[in-house]
Amino acid sequence: MRQPKIAERNPGGILKTLQSLYFDVANSTHNPSAMAALTALVPPSQILFGSDYPYVPMARTVEGLGARNYGAEIEAAVNRGSALKLFPRLA
Repeated sequence: MRQPKIAERNPGGILKTLQSLYFDVANSTHNPSAMAALTALVPPSQILFGSDYPYVPMARTVEGLGARNYGAEIEAAVNRGSALKLFPRLA
């Protein structure tokens, strides 16, 4: 990295930092490219349900998740599993 301050804050590199984050699928489930990039970056346990409500109807995200057949592991993580790992008191 050319910027020493950025390198100092990201000792493992930007990619490692991005892989440590959690992401939501707000308005992304209908976009196969976005979902492919996300699932290549992080495991399903770091993918959460999200919506852009009221700008995008919540049903659009839900329908996209089911229509694209991302697989049971991703659907379970997005629908509930990932959130329960972050907030176990809600189980």
